Amino acid sequence: MRADEREGDLNDTELKRAADKVNSRAAQILRSDIAELTTQGAFLRFFGRFAHPLLTQDFPVNNGSTLAHFMGQRSLVLRMVAELDDALPGFLSRMLEARFDYERELDLAASPPQRE
Repeated sequence: MRADEREGDLNDTELKRAADKVNSRAAQILRSDIAELTTQGAFLRFFGRFAHPLLTQDFPVNNGSTLAHFMGQRSLVLRMVAELDDALPGFLSRMLEARFDYERELDLAASPPQRE
């Protein structure tokens, strides 16, 4: 028996072609989703709620497991930001701008009304 006969499905060109077609379609759908999400203010505010503190704050702790947890979360956010920014350059800037606009709006809501 030849080696390629033992590989079964691994050597089937039709299955490979079908898998390539599915993978191509999945990538196309995800690119479209990323393009849509990264231009929506609501998503930028929501994502910034989690990403902003992890990207901008230092986390000095003595507890190794707490630091490892923080760094794990930060690593995930950095990977997500990199993927979103690669797909649609400027994502990080848009996310930070949306975050600052949101904080400014909250500051205005918290300030006392001005008297004339």
